[in-house]
Amino acid sequence: MNHYESTPARIGKHFWRIIVYSHPSYGRCTEYQFKRDDDYDYWHEDKRWPSYNSNDGMYMGCPKPIAAKVYYPNEAAIKAALDS
Repeated sequence: MNHYESTPARIGKHFWRIIVYSHPSYGRCTEYQFKRDDDYDYWHEDKRWPSYNSNDGMYMGCPKPIAAKVYYPNEAAIKAALDS
C-alpha cells in the first residue's frame, strides 16, 4: 500500500512520479517510478531505468529534471507522508 503518490509529470517520452510506501525493514521510504504513455497503469521502479546508478547522488542516473518536476512540487506532501 502506498501512503502517497504524486501526480505524474512528463519528462521526455515518459511520465515520472514519486511514491511513499512501507518497507518491512526500513519503514516508510520513497521511490521514483516511470512509465511510457502506452504502459497505462503499469509503473516501473526507478531501478529499471537504463542509466540507473544508486551512487549518483540525488538523481541516481534518472533524468535531471526529476527534482524540479516531481520532487520539489510535492516536497511538503512527501515529508508529511514520511512523518505520519
